[in-house]
Amino acid sequence: HSFKLDMSTTPRLMAAAAKHPNYSDELTFASLSGAAGRSDVDELNGSTRCVLVGEALMRAPDAGALVNELRYPSATVATKRVLAKVCGVTTAEDAILACRAGADLIGVINVAKSKRYVDAAQASDIVDAVRAFGEREQRWAPSSHGSLDAWADALRTATDRGRPLVFGVVQDQPLADVQKFVEGSGVDVIQLHGSESLEYAEALQV
Repeated sequence: HSFKLDMSTTPRLMAAAAKHPNYSDELTFASLSGAAGRSDVDELNGSTRCVLVGEALMRAPDAGALVNELRYPSATVATKRVLAKVCGVTTAEDAILACRAGADLIGVINVAKSKRYVDAAQASDIVDAVRAFGEREQRWAPSSHGSLDAWADALRTATDRGRPLVFGVVQDQPLADVQKFVEGSGVDVIQLHGSESLEYAEALQV
């Protein structure tokens, strides 16, 4: 057992419990995986009647609003929130300072001519620190969206309750080099800052 947060734990245990000979529909199950927002509750698909909310309430600027968001299906808080991005971060220490100040997105620049250039190894250290701050374990894996507004809403939901993402900024670099940077750094999103084509963008994993 560990205290590592994993929202997949509840569905996995619920599936195992359903096969137990003493299982009953009258039993009440609670998810103790640390839900941080409405999206976490929605992922449970009604499999439990209770959720544990701890640190998210401590971080929330308005605890009452968070409770209402968790209880009732509403995207008003997430969709109207302005996203804050701090770019040009070169150290894990600076990234954590930005996260503590409320940054939703941390930008690392992988463009050689930039004074704030970082390589994949440096970016990986920043990614690790930001993921630890937001209690994430894996790269963000969003669904496909058909408009910029839909993508913005997805970003707001993903970064809600102090769970920042890391953007890797590139500019007119060979696709293979960028793919290698993505693999080596673990950044959540690549931000194209040059004249890259649609085909170039579609070839990227993130």
